[in-house]
Amino acid sequence: MTRLTIRPLSVRETSLSAFVLLPSGTVLSGCRVERHDDPADGTEPYLVHFAVGGHSYTCPLFAFQPRTQSLTAEFVEAPRVPDAVAV
Repeated sequence: MTRLTIRPLSVRETSLSAFVLLPSGTVLSGCRVERHDDPADGTEPYLVHFAVGGHSYTCPLFAFQPRTQSLTAEFVEAPRVPDAVAV
């Protein structure tokens, strides 16, 4: 699934364990939700895993959902039409 950030999103880069802030307009690919059966270790019960620019990231589902939207093929391929201006 491909999604687009609509607000800044704080995520963890999985290979470096570094936190990064992704800006609005970032395209996220390969989005998948994973459930952790034992959140007692301090891990959120649901994490979203995805890729951006060849890097793998993760963040809690509760933070991901309100800051992203589904990105359809039509949205990606359609040229942006300038806003109409009344004269």
